Amino acid sequence: MINNNSIGNLGATGSYTIQCKVKLPAANSNYPAILSKRATFTGGVVGWVFFLEDGDWQINIGQTGFGNTQVRGTKVSDAQWHTLTAQITQVNATTRTVYVFTDGQKSTGTSNIADRGNLDSPSPLTFGNNNNDNNTGLGNYIITDVRIYNTALPDAYIQSNYCRTDVPDDQYKANLIGFWPSNNIGADRIIADESGNGNNLLVQTLDPAIFNDVSTKVCPQIVPAVYRSVPNSVDVAMQVYQWLGITTPTSWGLDGKTWVPQYINVR
Repeated sequence: MINNNSIGNLGATGSYTIQCKVKLPAANSNYPAILSKRATFTGGVVGWVFFLEDGDWQINIGQTGFGNTQVRGTKVSDAQWHTLTAQITQVNATTRTVYVFTDGQKSTGTSNIADRGNLDSPSPLTFGNNNNDNNTGLGNYIITDVRIYNTALPDAYIQSNYCRTDVPDDQYKANLIGFWPSNNIGADRIIADESGNGNNLLVQTLDPAIFNDVSTKVCPQIVPAVYRSVPNSVDVAMQVYQWLGITTPTSWGLDGKTWVPQYINVR
């Protein structure tokens, strides 16, 4: 939960992108909240919520005097990692579209929320279960890598970058208003906002989990230490010359290095 109540508000106009990574139990669950800026997603309550219905995720947007509007993603209740993205685009004065992406793939459904007015909610941005939602029986699940941009990221950009765990140093970095990797929780139960905006997260109920998963849907940046510890393409030429018994002079300026396999007697 974040005490800065402006974070996560969608206002009456403007474009935003909201994204998170989740790992949810392999079971169909109806209406538990995953990520929300809303007291509850009962009809007529202002704000938004990511939630599940029959294993599919959706964004639900509410406003006083209106029924709920929803945009459906795809199935994510399968004990695998997925990236959920909501793209809100102010097209013009009468059109404000909402699309969702599951692992970079755009939904075919959409909603125009231009007539919903100011969607700011007095409730704090909440990660995980919302105690006032329709169903709190999902069980343990993991939510991490939450980020909010004050712009609608382009479709191609979402598709190309959804699996990343770092923030690309590009033209959209300045639009990042909140970024919570949630990799470390201090003794004070604070998760730092690594966007640089200081919107730190206070964890009210803590049930930490250690995970070291391999997933095609998550692609952390390769740090230099890892890059230097395994053979890379620049090493191929050096390795071939070694196999041929040719000593490469330094004047050739080859960047690679020779990898000599360790001999192990397995008898």
